[in-house]
Order: sequence, then structure tokens, then C-alpha cells
Amino acid sequence: AVVSTQSSGALIEQLNFLHMPQLGQHQFSTSDYSVCVSLNHINNFVPSFSNTSEAYSRPLRFLMESVYMAQQTTVLPGNVQVVAALTPIPLDILDMLTAHAKLNFIITITNHISKMADPHDQMTQSSTAYLAPALLETFSRLLCYTEIDSNSLKMMMDLIHRVSNYHAFGILCSLMEMFVHRMQFVKQTTHRMTMLTHFQTLYVLFTQRAGNHPQMLYMLESYTMRLLPLLNYQDHTRISSSPSGIKILSTSVEELNKLFILSAARNAGVSGNKMATNSWLKPFMDYMIQYTPAVREWSPYTLTYFPPSFKSYYCSSEQPVVYPAKNLAMMVTEEINRTMQAGAKHDFVKYYKESDHNEIFLCILLRKVVDSDTLPNYALKVTQNWTPAALKNQIRNMIDFIVLEVKNNKGTSQNIFNKIANAVNDFVFRHHMMPFDTLIFILALRKYSDQDANISLYLIHNLLVGKTQFSSRCADFVQHASPDFWRSIDWSHVHSAYHNKFPEHQYWMKKDNFAERGSGTFCLPTYYSNLCLRFVPILDIVIHRLIELPPKNCRKWLVEILRVYSRLFAYHDSPITFLHDTLFYYDVMLATEFDFEKRVLVRAYLEHLTCKPMEFLSAQFIKYLNAGENDPQNWSPSPGYFLELVNNMNDVIKSSDGPEFSHIDWRFNEFGNPVCMMLYLVSIELMCIPLPANKMSAEYLAEHRINIGSKLVDIVLNNNTGHLPELSNTLGILLSVLPVSFSKAVYRKIVEILRDNSNFYEVEGNIGGVLWNNKAQNVLILVHSFFQHCKTDKIGFLPEFITQNLNLFSTESHVVYILKLVSPFLCHLFRNPPVRNNQTLFSLYQVMLNLMSESTVSNPDLFVDYMYYIKYIYAGAEFKPLIEKHLPTLPANISSKLKFLVAGTDSTS
Repeated sequence: AVVSTQSSGALIEQLNFLHMPQLGQHQFSTSDYSVCVSLNHINNFVPSFSNTSEAYSRPLRFLMESVYMAQQTTVLPGNVQVVAALTPIPLDILDMLTAHAKLNFIITITNHISKMADPHDQMTQSSTAYLAPALLETFSRLLCYTEIDSNSLKMMMDLIHRVSNYHAFGILCSLMEMFVHRMQFVKQTTHRMTMLTHFQTLYVLFTQRAGNHPQMLYMLESYTMRLLPLLNYQDHTRISSSPSGIKILSTSVEELNKLFILSAARNAGVSGNKMATNSWLKPFMDYMIQYTPAVREWSPYTLTYFPPSFKSYYCSSEQPVVYPAKNLAMMVTEEINRTMQAGAKHDFVKYYKESDHNEIFLCILLRKVVDSDTLPNYALKVTQNWTPAALKNQIRNMIDFIVLEVKNNKGTSQNIFNKIANAVNDFVFRHHMMPFDTLIFILALRKYSDQDANISLYLIHNLLVGKTQFSSRCADFVQHASPDFWRSIDWSHVHSAYHNKFPEHQYWMKKDNFAERGSGTFCLPTYYSNLCLRFVPILDIVIHRLIELPPKNCRKWLVEILRVYSRLFAYHDSPITFLHDTLFYYDVMLATEFDFEKRVLVRAYLEHLTCKPMEFLSAQFIKYLNAGENDPQNWSPSPGYFLELVNNMNDVIKSSDGPEFSHIDWRFNEFGNPVCMMLYLVSIELMCIPLPANKMSAEYLAEHRINIGSKLVDIVLNNNTGHLPELSNTLGILLSVLPVSFSKAVYRKIVEILRDNSNFYEVEGNIGGVLWNNKAQNVLILVHSFFQHCKTDKIGFLPEFITQNLNLFSTESHVVYILKLVSPFLCHLFRNPPVRNNQTLFSLYQVMLNLMSESTVSNPDLFVDYMYYIKYIYAGAEFKPLIEKHLPTLPANISSKLKFLVAGTDSTS
């Protein structure tokens, strides 16, 4: 073969390799290109080779054997034996494969896993029937390639269903764990919903299964907890429109359903669809209340931030439930007295298994430990027989009991609280009675108000920041485990080392028959999960609860928790999106009450991310973030600040492949491209611009935001570089992810244009020429860009805007101008439920009728035709009363043309 001398050195080397005389005997390696070049060449350039030929199967067999074959076995956390293939194929090697080669590799892996799961296959009978860590890690990397994701993810979901049908629950759990911890950046969210539905189906199956399987149920709960916050508003809408969508809801765990509601409420608020949830909210809520009635119970502080549709549902269906139960302390005291009278030789294990007071057993233990510093010797034998549902009920009662105990001992409440906190910490980390993440999850979502809420959050603070093992676990984990798992080749070693140092003993592992596979309670393998990673979504919930409460002690607790666990956010699935949504959802509270805490919040979520978002923030904003708590709050952005933000955003939109983004692999990022990431970072900056220290009020905040929006609008309109369309597009995109108060600057600019009659020309004869000057035309371009990108709440302000400014539409030029502004977006307006009541169309009718009633119109046919267009395309007979009211006031030549707007449908009308 002749190789061109103009080819690069690497290409020449690879071409020469392909034409080696003894290519079939070459020893492959995963550290060079040889196996990839061979596989690609055979797949794409040698059609004579079939997929079963030796030339094809040899390199593919080598790749497979490198990730699932080894001479030795190793033990995973949970005491599960697997093949000791620990090093996955590096991402650089996988990147060299063509799309066809990757798909063939995925097919080979899925077939191998399916054979392992098949109970009739000999592979399943071996003692190492679980998946090798390298195989699972390589599989997850292959599934993240965007060029094949539609096919590969479908194969993944088919494999999960096959494995589930085989009842190979160890392998099934491994695949689900891989999906949750390694495929969180997959952009096809429909697969998340499919997986959530599968989680709930399995949960019901194992709940009804003889002997139960607490570990499987616990893992399914943690997987669901991790995926639910990743759903966006479109996902919730898609779920509601699907007959099977409601199946993602839990029928037994009230906290998971509360998490779904919190996520849906936040998404509805941030997406601008605060009223659009009415169509699906009630059936979903009724379904959840049917199975988990406690989802109707919310702290009043949490309910304050819910969108109107959520509030109206709870107000209409609220059934007051008073808890903590006032008689809980009395029940505990009576039960303790009863056991003391029974004597030490009584069979308490059997007693509490059959007793009606079994549900308050943790409360009894807590009182005993607080009073005597000793744990009864029968305690652990009682707890090890609990099902996950029973454990959760025990924890809820214990939390209510703690709140009552602290309240009822006001004089010594701090001393009592310290003893209780130490006892609970021992329950978790010393006696392993309950998972720590489950405890905090339930504690954070319990319905309390006023002093009760402060007690529960103070307990959370004490368990997270006080003398607890959890903070030391997190410190060790973040020191050794890289968040960039796709670049790591030794994750399995780090994972095992962490679990060896901090073994996660759970209450179900105390059973004598737990390790026996035939008992139904055998241990499942753990490849990625640990307490630190499971706790990340729970930490988000805790932070939101601390923001919602009145800012007394909560400010201090929030700052301390953020500072201790800030490095944990490097493992967050969507940290920048979550930060943006938090600033948006709690906008008023954070802007007026939490200035310093807000800065700590931003730093905590951004400064440890491997995509280094802090490098893309402006210098002025970084200086503001780093200011101390006692520094005077006097940052007011300089005149060039907003110009720099807009220009930087515009540059990224025009060219998103700059060298500053070269360190980011967008396949493993919450955003798919630099534009989305920069959009959220710029919006975070703008939402964090502080109010003046003497004007910290919600009333001034709205005006402050409009002023910021006005500066952005003026920058675009005053630009003299000839880039108005692209800058308008940039501003429209930016305003779409900001609170609605920023967008009102656009409406204010429209008013400014309409009030200045010098911007408009008089109409002479038929309208065919230019009716306004360049200034008005530029605003028209900007508004069109804004409407193109904005969300429902921002464009939903349009009818109110027109109604408030009817007096400005006094000439034909003015009316034609507003019609030009609105007309291209009538379809968009009509599709959105919040404005589907035709308020915008009604206001346009009002404008045109007022014009034709009060002045001589040169072009009445223009407005008559437009009104007929609205009737027949959108409104129907909706505005018949309005037309009938105005017809007598119109000139005869116009009223005769409009009479058919109110005519009947019969032929004589």
C-alpha cells in the first residue's frame, strides 16, 4: 500500500499497522490504538468480514475479556464476591471507536449480562455471577455517547426488563445503581421516567414478597430520591399526559411523594407555569393522598413558596392533622412503667413484636438512654426484625417525641437536647438501628411550625455539624474520590477502601440468615453508592428548609452546614441548575434577608466543581462573593459591568468552542454545551446583585430588578456595531431564565416608545410604508426576540400591560405597532394554559374598537380583517358581548362590516 507523505505521523503509523503481514497475531492492549483501529477497520472498510468471523471477533473478544475476565476474585462492599476485573477501558480508547463499533460492543455486553442473569445458563450457577466492576463501568461509559444514545439506551432498558424477568436481582440492582450514579447526565429524560416507574414496580414487588428484602427496598428508595429532583417541568407535564405516568409515585413512602411535590412546585415556579399544573395536579395529589395521606401536611413556611395552583389545592383539601401527638409522651411513660413491672426476665423481644405499642419502641429506647445512659440488651433483637416501612414509622414517631421532650423541658431543654442528639447519633453510627440518610430525609420533611420547626432543624444541624461521624466520613471521601469518575480508572479501589474504613452496617444485616441466598435476604453488591453520595440530594432539601424558616438561628446553621459540606457538592448531579432554581424560587427571601448567606450558598455550590464555573464569573462578582459578613454591603456594579456580561454571553453564543471550555467534557456535564452553562451563570450573577443596605424590602426589590433589566435593554438598543439582532437574541435568552421582574423592563421600554409621538408618523391613505422611526423599529426587534424565548409568566403579563396602557394607543400607527409586536406570537400565547382565557385577544379587540370608535380611521379594513382573523382562528364567539357593546358607537361603514362577528350561525344571520 502507498501511504501519502502528507499524512500525519499518527495516521501513517496506524495505516502501516493495518497492513502488517501478521495482523491477526498482534497482541492487543487497552493502552494504545491497536484494538480500536482493528475493530473500526473491520467494521467500516472490510465488508467481506461478517460479525462472526475471527477477524471481527478477535479484537471485540479482547475488549470483553479485559473487563470481565480475571484469574482472581475480589469482595465488594456488602461481602459480595465478584471477578477481580477492576480497571475499565479508558475513555480515550472508547472515543477512538466508530459508532458502529461502539454499538457492537454494547450488544456484546448486553448479551453477556443477559446470559449471566439467565437462571438456565451455566454462568449463573457460579459463585461469581455478579458483574465485574470494570464491565459495569465500561458499559456506563459506552451508553453516554450522544451519536448512539437513542439505540444504546433502548438496549439498556430492554436489558433491565430481561434481567428483571429472570429475577436476577443482584445484577438488576447493579444496573439500576449504574444508571443512577453513572448516567445522570444522559439528556434523554424519558429514560429517567421509565426507570422511576420500574423502581416503583419493583418496590411493590419486594414489599409484597415473602420475607421482604430491606436492602433492595432501601436502595430503590435512594435511587428514586436521586432521580426525582432531576425531572424538569416538561418531564412533569409528560408524566401527567401519560396513562402510566402516575406509576412513578410511591404507594408507601410519603417522603418520596413529598419530594416529587417539592420538585414539581419548584419547577412550576421557575419555568413560569405557576398555574399550568392545574390540569394534572389534582389527580396526582388525590392518588398520593389515597396511599400516603401525610403528603397533604406541609409546614406553613414551605407552603408559602408554593405556586398558586399548589396552594389552592392544599387550601381546598386541607384536613388539619395535629402532631406531634400530645399523648405520645404519656404513652411512652406508661409503657416504660409497664416494662419495669414485668421484670428483667420477661421476653421483651416477643412482647414488642406483638404489642400494640411496638410503633413507639424507638421513643422508649430514647427515653431509657437519656435517663440512664444504657441501651436495653433486647433492643437490637427487636429492631432487626423491622421492615423498612415499620422503621420509617418508628423514626417519624421518634422525631415527634424528641420535639415534645425538648418543648416540655423548657428549663433544661439544652441539656435534654444534647443528651437526645448524642443518643440519636449512637442509634445511627454505633448500634446501626437506622440509616443516617433516611433519618435526615424524614426529619427534613416533617410538618412543623414555629418552635417545633426550629427544634427539628436544630437537631439536623447538630447531627451534621456537631460531634458526628458523618462529617469525618465526608471529609475522607472527598479527599480520595474524584468527581470526574469518567476519567478515573481506579474507582473500584477507592470505593472499596472507603467502605473498608467506614463500613455501612445496617439493621437488616444483623439477621442470622442474611447472607444466605436462598433465604430471600441475601446481600446485594454495591459498586458506586455510599452514604456521602446518597446524602447529596437530602442536603438540598435541608438547605431549602433552612431558607424557608424565619431567619433567626437558621442563618447561622445554614452557613455552618454549607461550609462543612461544600466539597460534597462536587458530586451533585446538577449543582448549577439547582443553585439557579434556589435563587429563583426563594428570590425575595434571599434578596432581602439572606445577603451574606446567599453569597456563601453560591460559593458552596460552585467553587469545587470540576468544570470550574468560578472562572467564568465576572471579577466584580467574585470580589462581592468573597466579602466578609461584616463588610459593608455597598457593591453597585459599574457601568461597564452589564456591557461585559452581555458581550461575554453573546460571544459564547456565537462561538461556543473557545479554549476556555476545553477542560469540560460536555457528555458528563449537567449542561450539553457552553451556552447553557454560561446562561445560568450570568443569570445567577444578576439575581445576586444586592439591594442597597437602606432599601432591603420586597417592594423595592421589584423596582431594583426592573432597573437592572433596563440597563441590559439600553445596552442592546444603544449598540452601534450593527449587531442588534444577535444582541437582542442574547438578551431574550437571558431574560427567559430570570425572574419576571427583570422582564418588565422590556414592557417599560415599549411604554416609553409609545408615549413619544415623535417615534411615529401619521397615516396618509393606505398603510404601506414605514409608520415609525428606527428607534421604535429597534424596540420591535428586541421585543420579538424576548417573546420568542420568554416563558409563560413573562408573556402572560401582556394582556395586563395592554389594558393598563389603553390610552397610549391613540393613533393608527400606535395600534399597528402593538399588533406588529403581538401578532407573530398569538399561537404561542394560545397554546399556554395560563393565558388561554384569551385575555390578550380581548385586550387587542378593545384597542382596535376604541380606535375605530373615537377617531377617523384611514384603513378600517385592516382592523376589521384582523378581528375576523382572531374570531375564526382563536376566539370564536368569546367576545360577542364586547362587540355588541361597541357596535352602536362605531361609524356606520365599520359597524356594517363587523356585524357578522356577532351574527348567529344560521343562514339568515
